[in-house]
Amino acid sequence: MKRRVASGAVWNAGMLVVKHAFSTVIVAVLTRKLEPAAFGEIAVVLTLCMFVTIFIDVGGSTAIVQLRELSDRHLQTAFCCVLATTLVMMTALLIFAEPLSHYFGSERLAPLFRWTSLLILIQSLSIINQAILLKNLEYRTLAIRTAASKVVGGLAALAAAFLGAGVWALYIQALVSAGLAATILWIKAPFRPQFEFSWDAFKDLARIGYPVAASSLAWFFTSRLDQIAIGRVLGPATLGIYSIAGKLPEMLNSFLNQPVQSVMNPAFARLQGNIPRMREALYYGTRVNAVIAVPAYMGVALLAADIVPIVFGTQWAVASSVCVLLCLLRLAQSVQVCFYPVMLATRSMRAFAVISYTQAVVVVGICLLGVSHGIVALAAMLLLNTVVFGVIVLVYFSFRLALSSLEFVRCLVPSISSAIAMIAAVYFAKIRIPAEVPAIIGILFLITLGMVVYFAMLYIFHRRLLKEVVSLAVTPTMRQRIPFMARILTRMHLA
Repeated sequence: MKRRVASGAVWNAGMLVVKHAFSTVIVAVLTRKLEPAAFGEIAVVLTLCMFVTIFIDVGGSTAIVQLRELSDRHLQTAFCCVLATTLVMMTALLIFAEPLSHYFGSERLAPLFRWTSLLILIQSLSIINQAILLKNLEYRTLAIRTAASKVVGGLAALAAAFLGAGVWALYIQALVSAGLAATILWIKAPFRPQFEFSWDAFKDLARIGYPVAASSLAWFFTSRLDQIAIGRVLGPATLGIYSIAGKLPEMLNSFLNQPVQSVMNPAFARLQGNIPRMREALYYGTRVNAVIAVPAYMGVALLAADIVPIVFGTQWAVASSVCVLLCLLRLAQSVQVCFYPVMLATRSMRAFAVISYTQAVVVVGICLLGVSHGIVALAAMLLLNTVVFGVIVLVYFSFRLALSSLEFVRCLVPSISSAIAMIAAVYFAKIRIPAEVPAIIGILFLITLGMVVYFAMLYIFHRRLLKEVVSLAVTPTMRQRIPFMARILTRMHLA
């Protein structure tokens, strides 16, 4: 299963790299065509959409993945619940669109909120199909779906922006992406609704789904309340700056954290009842994930002041300091990437709910206090909160799984020590680059230097770990199709 999980993560990451490389180009163009308020308004709309989707799912998709004995009755019942909740939420959104726009102080939001009901419908009707593919470990299909939908959606946004659609270009991007993604899921997933409902199946789903839904709501407040607070107190324009500041960290999160998270959920579900294997899997997942995540986030944080103006335009340079803090926040979350799947697999939902609710309450306080001090102070407080609650979960695992905190920290030492050497090399090279060198050339040189130094440190001091990561990333099929890669790896003693 290790090979299959690793293959899924590689497929997800590969497709997400393609998706985000293209998406970054799209955003780079759109930031030069649209004002900050447009990005703030669409951030409010998509945040509301995510909140509603959690209510609609009510943990049903996670229950489908986690249930050992899954029948068609469970799938049909879950679909009926999703459809009924979707219709209720769409109606509520149409009714309250005007009051919500007044609450956020932007009249342009009212029609966006109304049309968001269509976006919610499209996303909701493919929830069950996506859960089936996840349970069957069909990562390749899911990865291709994600990349294709984002590429087509980005092209639609560009066309709309150049035609003068304004903020609606961003809505069209979300709508086209959701529509294509849903179409692919319905074609690939072997499920067709019969509109049959079973109370017994509902109870099975609810037993797992409701605690997950409650925790998902807590996660929403933990991860998205900052945007709501900024949009409400500081306005859409400031939220637009905060949103753009989060683009690079979010891009890294999408092709580093999310692929690992998506494959870890079903992988740990298959280890239910085997605490020793689950503990070792947590160590292994953390160690391997850190090899890529630590240098990526720390590198972007170090160069954010140079990268942000180049990618998004000089008018967005003010977002650089926030980008640094959000990179560190995502790094802290990346270190904890295995925590949630382990909580699900060990059925520790009560403990996870208590921790999640407590963290959500703390985040509410942080947003109320921090937003008045500006977006930099708010990002710094959210970073501290993530670190503190990560330590709390680690302490819980030390009792629940007999996890060694010292061993967990050791899993991070190779990546962090190599990243420190990388940062030192990049910093001293950066201050010595002549001013006449074009900014883009300087950044490319520093990125290349950082990668060389980081992997050289791993190769010299932690070759066994590097070999392990390479063996997972480079599949036997890739070795056969690209012979020179196999020869290089063999000569470097990494094969």
